[in-house]
Amino acid sequence: MRHYYYRRGGDVAATTSPREESGGGKEGGEGGKSSSSSSNVRTISSLAQIRELIENSAAPSSSISSFSLHDEGMDNNAAGGALIVLDFTSNNCPPCDMIRPIYDELSLLDEFVDATARGSSHRPVVFCKVNVSDHPDIAKYYGVDGWPTFLFFRDGALIDSVVGGNAARVGLYGLISKHARSS
Repeated sequence: MRHYYYRRGGDVAATTSPREESGGGKEGGEGGKSSSSSSNVRTISSLAQIRELIENSAAPSSSISSFSLHDEGMDNNAAGGALIVLDFTSNNCPPCDMIRPIYDELSLLDEFVDATARGSSHRPVVFCKVNVSDHPDIAKYYGVDGWPTFLFFRDGALIDSVVGGNAARVGLYGLISKHARSS
């Protein structure tokens, strides 16, 4: 199966992905809906914010239950013990527009929001997005040149990535669930 995604400069690139292990995936109820009116996705505007989240993801979860993803300010301990998912998106990118409502819906799922407070077997998940049109320096720092790209960080380290809207649409829930499981 070929997946198309946009590279810096507007070029379209194609990649072939391995067959999905799950035998297909749910499309997350996209059903022609426009972007979700609310989500728990935090907009990132600097490398310092990302570094802080990633460094703190290695710390034990201490204040995660009081951390609101809707807050614009960054809490130094907010990511303690959490899975960090960074969505690198761009303006005028159809695959980014296609995956945006799915990503927003995933950010609202109970199993990922405040998971430790409810005794879930999942770690809390911090959903973030970086608009590479506004912050190309962040994309360059992480070597991201195709979008949408999703990077997964846990315990301070990059553990996985997905490039392309179609690949993300099919497997994003499964990857978040897999990596959010407590170790």
